[in-house]
Amino acid sequence: MMDPTVNPAVCEDFSLFKRVLKDLRTLDDNVVPRLNALTTRSVDLNKSCRAFYEQLDESYRHRERLISKCKHLTDERIATKRKQLEEQPNDIDLKLSIQADEAKARAINAEFTVEEILRERTSEVFKARCWGTLVSEDFWKVLR
Repeated sequence: MMDPTVNPAVCEDFSLFKRVLKDLRTLDDNVVPRLNALTTRSVDLNKSCRAFYEQLDESYRHRERLISKCKHLTDERIATKRKQLEEQPNDIDLKLSIQADEAKARAINAEFTVEEILRERTSEVFKARCWGTLVSEDFWKVLR
């Protein structure tokens, strides 16, 4: 399930992780003007909407893989450090490191909620502008 194309270095640096997600969310951020352009300039609206849907699909999959991979790697790191802590229960630096990683894991997990909000907003606009394009309702759901 983990995507080998996701660079683990992105998961190590939370600010980089957020920047990459922001870049990947550009399509959703510009959904209204993009769909307005489709519906006013397109000769074949259904074909244009389908092409836009395919772009969304690729973007959604990539973001899900990124978030899932980073969550998985962070959870693994926490588990490893907890095992180390069993052997070194008085290691304050290790405890602080675990706490920092747990905070990072919560922040990464919160990105799934952000995805749900973005998809809900995008789906409303997409359905309003591309009403003739058939899209499964499952498409708009975030896989955690």
